[in-house]
Amino acid sequence: MANGIAAIVAAFGIYRGRRWGSSLGVLVAGGALVGYVISRTIGLPGIAPEIWISSPLAVLSLAVETACVAVLVQSARSMRYSDAQP
Repeated sequence: MANGIAAIVAAFGIYRGRRWGSSLGVLVAGGALVGYVISRTIGLPGIAPEIWISSPLAVLSLAVETACVAVLVQSARSMRYSDAQP
């Protein structure tokens, strides 16, 4: 639930053109991606590791999160570059 709320806050920040929105978006999508990989490899406390990719939806989720991180990192770089211009 916290991931969903943070994603909404990040989307609002991105919509308003705030740099923190992109940063929060990278943390949310990257955190979900890392959490998924950890849960499927070494497992989480009290939960045994599962099959690496358990469904087509898991593959789609990994692809979307990876694309989101890539786009947001590029967006943050563009904002930083435009801020540095006189």
